[in-house]
Amino acid sequence: MFNRPAHPRPLNSLPLGGGLGRGLETSKQPSAACTRPTRSLAVALRLFARTLHSDRGSAAVPFILALPIFLWIVAILVQYTIIVNAKLLIDHAAQSAARAAVTSLPEGHPENVAAAAYLGLATLSPLSTLPPSVQADNVYRALQNTGIPAADTFPARYTYAMEATKVDWNPQNPQVDFTTSRGRQLDVTVTYRLCLTVPGAMGLIGSADTVAGISGRFLTIASTSRVETSHSRQSAAGGGGWPQ
Repeated sequence: MFNRPAHPRPLNSLPLGGGLGRGLETSKQPSAACTRPTRSLAVALRLFARTLHSDRGSAAVPFILALPIFLWIVAILVQYTIIVNAKLLIDHAAQSAARAAVTSLPEGHPENVAAAAYLGLATLSPLSTLPPSVQADNVYRALQNTGIPAADTFPARYTYAMEATKVDWNPQNPQVDFTTSRGRQLDVTVTYRLCLTVPGAMGLIGSADTVAGISGRFLTIASTSRVETSHSRQSAAGGGGWPQ
């Protein structure tokens, strides 16, 4: 019924328009799903080999080694700045104590000299762990009564200032009675124990101690101010009415 050709056509010569041609043609190429893992693995291996031969991470090694030294230098600068600020406040406290000595010593109230220094150093002082002193509470109430705002922590800071501050004046001996003598030159010295607070830097300076219930490292800073005291009301008067 059908005439068979003498020489059958090969499969690769069949037209590609039919489904059979499309199936035979696509079977010659590997599928993308099969080649994707192989290509991804090759790319990963090339990137890994490039990383092994790259020097990008070598720049971070010197930075990591120099970082602790850099932070240590920064800590020293911060602590030095705090010390300079404290020295300015201590100078101001010494001047306040010297001004108080001008009239307080001739009037017979030497306690006012130290109180002036305590008041000037209260803002510099940390919170004392000791109970507030009676003098600190009195000064706190006096500030409130005069309308001067003071924080609730003022008594604790004032108490630390009392424990950490030493006030001396020269001459200071039993032979000198400012209440019965004429005015004279006076040197007032304020010595303060500064609490160091910057880690890494405070170990280089100061000494370990406990002040006002606070344990740590402290630096002693002193300042001197010179004034001329006023004449005492009880000093003997000369012929011109001036104290002898």
